Amino acid sequence: MERLRKARAAGQHALAIQLAREGNRRFPDSAFAPERHSILIHSLADNEQRTEARGEAEQMVNHFPDSDWVREIERFTGAHRHRNVRLNDAGEIEYY
Repeated sequence: MERLRKARAAGQHALAIQLAREGNRRFPDSAFAPERHSILIHSLADNEQRTEARGEAEQMVNHFPDSDWVREIERFTGAHRHRNVRLNDAGEIEYY
């Protein structure tokens, strides 16, 4: 993660993309996964790969719906979580 953060901070977009993708492949659900996805999305956008960034954002917001990193990506890309919501017989909201 330290190398990834440094690559992002230095504007080394291609390296950040490579490191983030490798980290996501090796550690898909680690505690750092939402941050790593966020760095990937920003690096893709900065590298003029906006379509890929949006696709990654859609994937991220649904895979890590309650992460603070997701809220930032929602603001950055406009991608939003897709949750199925309904009212149960008691009139309460249920997520499924």
